[in-house]
Amino acid sequence: MSGRRPDRVQADPGPVGSGAGSRPGSGARSNLVDARQRPAGARAARVGVRATLGGAGAAAVGAGAYSSFLLAPAVHSRLSAASSFVSELEANGQPHADFFRLTDVVSGLLIILVAVVLHRVLPRDRMVTLGCQLVAVMGVASMTDGATEMGCAPSLNAACRAKDSTLSGLLGQTFESHTLSGLAGFVGGAGGMLLLGVALRRYDARWGTASAVLGFALAAVGLVDLGLLAVHHWFGLAERARALLVSLWLLGAAAYLAAAGSRVASATGQRSGSAPSSLS
Repeated sequence: MSGRRPDRVQADPGPVGSGAGSRPGSGARSNLVDARQRPAGARAARVGVRATLGGAGAAAVGAGAYSSFLLAPAVHSRLSAASSFVSELEANGQPHADFFRLTDVVSGLLIILVAVVLHRVLPRDRMVTLGCQLVAVMGVASMTDGATEMGCAPSLNAACRAKDSTLSGLLGQTFESHTLSGLAGFVGGAGGMLLLGVALRRYDARWGTASAVLGFALAAVGLVDLGLLAVHHWFGLAERARALLVSLWLLGAAAYLAAAGSRVASATGQRSGSAPSSLS
């Protein structure tokens, strides 16, 4: 065994099969190591440039759609950003409620698409797979929010607010689709971002660290949001901060996928440009 170990760490003197010094399978192991060290470029080449860049575009558009609440002042919404739920923008009677419901559905679809592309581009890893699945859960939750509307806006409607303050109202609110989908979206988003961040730090320290930090921040703000809900103050700001953190993560995913697609496109162009000279 001691005689074989030096061969394992010895550098390959040339391309696979180019000489007697190369060992069978050493090139395959080297390629595997390169693929693990540069997961975006290696696996994006299999997925394709268009699919990878398409995922980047989906992430960028999804980031804007997920934080469409920023447009509330432009449509003259009377909801307070500090003491209203974001989903109240979609309640019956609110200006352009259909638009905000549509942005929820669109952002959910795009988040699912981003999760699929990330799963194909990133290295095959159980933690990566679970992280992408949780991100997809967040997308499904967003679509559910958009497909189901609130009957009234508690922050503006006294009767609606009084109903939710009773024991039966609180229990009923707990099992409403908006409440369940919001909880699923929070768990999926925070869990997915954290898992992907921890897993990717081995391959891309910058993107992995950013994803983990954003996931941790999302979880922390979510816990603060629960506390603010108990005292009925400032919970709207916490909920909007959570949405902005998700949008920021999606923009990071867009940059990551765009860089991966660009590297593959550049490498493909270089190979195609050097092909004629290699045949001469």
